[in-house]
Amino acid sequence: MIPETWYSLKIDLFDNATDKDLMLNKSKLKLSFAIKKHNEQTYRYYRAMMNSPIRNFKRGIGSDWDHKHYAQVRQHYDSIVADLGEDCEYIAASKCFCKGYAQKKHSVEGMSTILFRYDNAWYVELFLRNDRYTFKLTGANLSKSQRQNNMIASVLEKHKTVYSRTRVEDLL
Repeated sequence: MIPETWYSLKIDLFDNATDKDLMLNKSKLKLSFAIKKHNEQTYRYYRAMMNSPIRNFKRGIGSDWDHKHYAQVRQHYDSIVADLGEDCEYIAASKCFCKGYAQKKHSVEGMSTILFRYDNAWYVELFLRNDRYTFKLTGANLSKSQRQNNMIASVLEKHKTVYSRTRVEDLL
């Protein structure tokens, strides 16, 4: 499920680890969000780097930001760890940023995500202000090109298209 004002959301998970990183059993995970709102022709792109420890999650949050949002994300992160325990293969939380702003530390206030791996599947919890959306990513239908670009899982969510109709009775 996605917000009512959105037409679609595509989430891609990339692992940009080098061969050296892989030998050290390290990943360089990045989430990419492509959001298309109803009645808009272009997509809005956001990113999240999913490699930092949870203690870094609240870094850079201004005193005037909505701290309730970040406390909710942290609380949910802790509940996933407690509920899944050893079965949780990977977990990370991150603030989201606009595409192209990673080096400038330009976070989107009120947009955060949790990525975790459980039972050989990747899950994304997307927090928008105080709303939470859960998605299961899959790598089953990735193309050769996507795999060559280090994509390891993806999901596409859309609202169902409702077509208008005309009845012949309306014409008579």
